[in-house]
Amino acid sequence: PDDDLDIVIFANTQNTIPGVASKKIADIVLGLPQDDEFICSQPVDNVDGAYIGINEPHPFHMVHNGRLNGNPLIHIKDSLYALGETVDRIDLGEKPKFKIGAGTGDLRRISLAPVNKDILGKYYSEELDIFYYITEKDGKMFLSSYKEGDMPLYDFAENTYTTPMCRVRITEDGFALSGGRAYNIKFVRV
Repeated sequence: PDDDLDIVIFANTQNTIPGVASKKIADIVLGLPQDDEFICSQPVDNVDGAYIGINEPHPFHMVHNGRLNGNPLIHIKDSLYALGETVDRIDLGEKPKFKIGAGTGDLRRISLAPVNKDILGKYYSEELDIFYYITEKDGKMFLSSYKEGDMPLYDFAENTYTTPMCRVRITEDGFALSGGRAYNIKFVRV
């Protein structure tokens, strides 16, 4: 407001991020210094795997065959990648981090959870009137339902697992499911 600058952006594609574009325009018009170069961490041999935000534990990101959540990764240098033809950056090195839109943060690489036979079984949510199952296949654990199918369980924290869609916190009589706009939906073992 002090500079009497208004920026209006119209876009008819979803790959234009108005917040990022308006910041870049403001930086140029006002002669502000550009963002520092995104510093790369030490590269790793294989970037494929599951990543989760440290400060925002959802969303879940999967890197597989040069794609992040299905979107192409373009290698820039060392451990630094661009998300498609955007200004978004992700470092998939020893200290993974991201710069997506106006947000930045650290990532944590997570692994598939080892099988815990004590929690395998059938669970029911009275609130949703739906069954979920924690199953084992080929030495891996899955959260399964008729709608989502089999979702692999990844270690998140003690007694807590994550999938690409939700988090499962094991409780005394079942588990609490959180994800998207739902929080702590109670499932009881049956």
